[in-house]
Amino acid sequence: VKPGNAPAELQAQSLYNMRILHTVITTLAAPYASEPAIQQLAKDILIRLGQSGSAGLSLVGSQSTIQPTSTAYALIGLLTRYLSSNDDTMVHNAMEVLEQIGNDATPTLIDQFNSPKQQLPETVRVRMVEVLRTIHDPRALPTLLHLVADSSLRVQQQVALALNAYQPDSIVGLIDLVLAGNDDMVAEKAAHLLGDMGTPAVGPIIHWLSHLTPALNASMDARRIRLLVNILERIHDARAIPVLVRALTTAQPEPLLAVAIIYALSQFQDKQVVSPLITTLEQSNPLVYEEAVDALSRLSDLAFRDLIAALDVGQ
Repeated sequence: VKPGNAPAELQAQSLYNMRILHTVITTLAAPYASEPAIQQLAKDILIRLGQSGSAGLSLVGSQSTIQPTSTAYALIGLLTRYLSSNDDTMVHNAMEVLEQIGNDATPTLIDQFNSPKQQLPETVRVRMVEVLRTIHDPRALPTLLHLVADSSLRVQQQVALALNAYQPDSIVGLIDLVLAGNDDMVAEKAAHLLGDMGTPAVGPIIHWLSHLTPALNASMDARRIRLLVNILERIHDARAIPVLVRALTTAQPEPLLAVAIIYALSQFQDKQVVSPLITTLEQSNPLVYEEAVDALSRLSDLAFRDLIAALDVGQ
């Protein structure tokens, strides 16, 4: 081949390879379901091509050398297109191939999500998230966290399942979305996901709140911190009590954050919450001390003796 014709030759070769890939992929469809051996062979070939360990594997004979990374990228891109198919057999098999390709499929799938050129159809996004959940490659976590903002409820549901599967790494990422995300609605969605995760989310949230100081509290959006407090109140894990008491008594929370902390503490029928709540009655802000009054009323018998003792001291 003359040097001047090399690009044309490579382009023709690439087109030929794409046609071969299309042909192999079409055997994953429903019409071939009655020939499982053929479908299994096709899946085995596609998995080998998709994995980076397929170096030296040629699509068109021993005289042609195809770069594995280029072949894999093209293959994974083609498989994602078929995820929009109405053929359930094709979709199932394409997802299985992508999942079996495993971590080698992750970069291409991430590129598909991050491409500015086009918005993937909802069905494709849903199925790609399911694939990433099964692959469980940590490199996919930033993309999954970004998809918390997806407008589709179906995608959000699949993202929730994926992030749950990516615990504990996903928990820190969700806390970052709550505290530092650019969108309040996304922060609320992230908080909801953390609440759904339950007990595993408590430790990381407590860790963050334990570092809450007056200076840090003043520099942050109190609405976002309230979301973390609301999560602890919802999960109702007694490990949260000491850090909530500390936040109330030493971090100088703004009034609405103080109200959220007081309410959260009042949900624990635990003696250690009583004294801090009684101390809060000394606050001058009516929002705060009225919430403290309501909180102590909710604790009723648990707080009664301490309230009487506080009255005696006052006299």
